[in-house]
Amino acid sequence: MDETAFSLYQSPNGYGVLHFSKKDDGWDYQGSSGFMYAVDTDIKPFSFSQSTSHKGEASLENESFYTTVFLGEVADPEISKITVEYDNTQKDAILIQNKERKFWYLLSEQDDGNERVGMVSAYSSEGVLLYQKGK
Repeated sequence: MDETAFSLYQSPNGYGVLHFSKKDDGWDYQGSSGFMYAVDTDIKPFSFSQSTSHKGEASLENESFYTTVFLGEVADPEISKITVEYDNTQKDAILIQNKERKFWYLLSEQDDGNERVGMVSAYSSEGVLLYQKGK
């Protein structure tokens, strides 16, 4: 069984992620990150955010491991694919629709908490590059 979990949430003017760690008696809340738009003009074709949380109990004696989630909201209906390039790895994000809003996320495969995003790219359903953020 996975030792960590996360849940995405939306608010009227933003979105966020909740982090959890597995314990013997259930799930332990580890914290959250929220990302808000100041005004409607802040909304771009797609947004990019990153949230990192500690896996399990924090300890000074043991090596620490982390879970990082890359996430954002998709405002342009033409976008049907998001790719994230981080630390010499490129992965496709998962897109999810919740009523009239669309979000994307990607769980990092690293666990050191030092992920650095190089580029986030958005593509149409025909594979045409629409937008890029980064480098």
